[in-house]
Amino acid sequence: MTWVKSKTNQNQSQRPKLRLKPKQTSTSSPPPPSPPPPPHYHHHQSHTLSSSSSFSLPPPPPHHHHHYHPPQFHPFINKIIKILVSLGPEILIVNEDSISALAVKYALLHVILTACRFYKSNSKVIFVSVVIVVDTFAGFDFTFNLTPVSNANTPQACGVLLCTEALHDSSLDKSRKVAGLTIYKQGPKDDTTNGLWQQLASITPQSPSEYRVSDARRIVGSLNDTKATLKLELLKSEDCQSSQFSCIVHLVDSKNQTTLVQSIVGGEIDSSGNPEYDIFPADSFPVSTGGKGALAIGNVEQLMSSLREKMSCIESRLKDSDLKDDKLEDTIENLKASMVGEINKVDSKFRDHLSISQNRVEDRLDMLENRLEDKLLQLSLSKPPSTEPHGSDRNDSNHIASQLSEITNAVRETKSKVVKIEETTTKTASATAAINNKLWHVSSNVNAISNLTNGLANSVDTFTMTCPGGASASVQEFFDVLHTGQKEWRLAFRGTAYNSVEILPAYVHGTGIPAEVEVGCKQFNYSLPCTNHYRNKDAMDNWENVDEVLLAVFNKGQLVKNIVFNGRSSTPTTWFEANRVVVSSWSDLKTQSHNFFSMEGELRAQYRRRFFINHDYTTCEAFRGWFFVGESTGNGCLMEKSLSKPIFQYATGNTMAVWASDNVARADAIGIFLKYE
Repeated sequence: MTWVKSKTNQNQSQRPKLRLKPKQTSTSSPPPPSPPPPPHYHHHQSHTLSSSSSFSLPPPPPHHHHHYHPPQFHPFINKIIKILVSLGPEILIVNEDSISALAVKYALLHVILTACRFYKSNSKVIFVSVVIVVDTFAGFDFTFNLTPVSNANTPQACGVLLCTEALHDSSLDKSRKVAGLTIYKQGPKDDTTNGLWQQLASITPQSPSEYRVSDARRIVGSLNDTKATLKLELLKSEDCQSSQFSCIVHLVDSKNQTTLVQSIVGGEIDSSGNPEYDIFPADSFPVSTGGKGALAIGNVEQLMSSLREKMSCIESRLKDSDLKDDKLEDTIENLKASMVGEINKVDSKFRDHLSISQNRVEDRLDMLENRLEDKLLQLSLSKPPSTEPHGSDRNDSNHIASQLSEITNAVRETKSKVVKIEETTTKTASATAAINNKLWHVSSNVNAISNLTNGLANSVDTFTMTCPGGASASVQEFFDVLHTGQKEWRLAFRGTAYNSVEILPAYVHGTGIPAEVEVGCKQFNYSLPCTNHYRNKDAMDNWENVDEVLLAVFNKGQLVKNIVFNGRSSTPTTWFEANRVVVSSWSDLKTQSHNFFSMEGELRAQYRRRFFINHDYTTCEAFRGWFFVGESTGNGCLMEKSLSKPIFQYATGNTMAVWASDNVARADAIGIFLKYE
């Protein structure tokens, strides 16, 4: 989307000259015309002043008995005028090379207007009328006429606002069409609007024709693809005397790119807050100045489009990589489980075999030991001791020695087998440890790959979140609203102030919410534009397992107040009750009484107050409460009147506040979040 404040017209011959007209002094002439109204300057970013423009005077009045004396300005003022005219028109066009010259021109104009506003010469007051010719896009014009307009059938108007846009047959205009035209008003900072811009009238393709009277303003408008006209006749004198107005036209080209063109007229009040800052978030739209700037913006848009395509490709590949990683992890886990099973089987068989072998060896040793003891016992019983061994005794001794030698050899062989078995067991344990070590390294590598993949995926999510308006931009549903470090709150509904759509039908049924809303309406990033409510249909239609409900109040993207409700066994329309409050940033909300604690609120013929949390009723100047959504445009108490609805009124302190006091403010958005069991 492109924001353009004006465009310079190079047709020098069509620019009116700046003239000074002296006051008539003849007593015999007709009464002089009333002084012109105070000048209303068109605040555009680009102004054009012809180098051929000069200060000229009309011919002297036809009264021969009076001598006409042209006014003489101070030499310093004449010098400033010559410097301004000598600058030429070419340096007064806003582009990359003349920003400083434009600043010089503004400074000089300010000096001239200050010095010449009421300059006295020869006891005559010279009224200086300065005309600054401003052209925006071809056919775009916004005027404010203070001349009274009336007829016999309608009340008299103190002023008329007329905003028109007509596209020409140029190649640029042929690719565009008019998508809307809106007029805003900014009052003084000490009135009820606190100096904010308020919408007066608008025509869109959904409502291409207007003919009505509303709030002492007669509105006539029409819209088609190539032309839009919106006329406001102001019937209130305070609107004409102390207000500033802005007209913004919406142009859409064949690529669905939006251009916003703005013009400002009205009284000399503080214009530090412009509609683009009050109505649209700051830095939402870059300023297009033409020339190299437009080419650079085109290049940047192409670069961003290419970058989005590449990031989409990377995201797709990352998803494929995630799938492959999952398959690899499953394969490794299966392999690990299989290897562990085989190792356990081998270990079990080996232990069984070793146990059997040991038992056999022990049995044989026991058997040999028993036989040896039996032989020795028999020998000791059958043969008395003798000093000289006989031949048979020698044979028995040799036989016993031979058997003992066999037993010794068998024991040695058994020990050797046991040692071999122990060595085999040690090798098997080492191999098992090596396999486990390799499996641990494989698992570590898989975890590292998984972490890298998750990091890249988070980077892609972060990039898509920082590219507002992108076709592939994704928006999360869960947020860390209360700054606990966990994204556990799901956004179910967002209400946006001043969009002329009633809050309760939008919340319950989605009434007035388009099928597709801006990305900024699905979150609370103040730098992203949002002009609609948002309803999460899936969250609202599936209310089961809701544990808690959070009502959050936001101002300029920051959470300022909140209430946590018990959401168990509730529905989308029954959770907003006083006995369900768990905790709140208002410390007295649970301890003080309430005459209203209702989502439907208070409905009167003059006004409506939804999501109304109030303490008592006395008078408009004294009744107190905590929060409500106001939908009154002309009636009700003074503190809730607004040109646009809805408004989100809340007590700024830790306790309830008197609604008519300074302890109350208006938020720009509310959010309803769900936390599940």
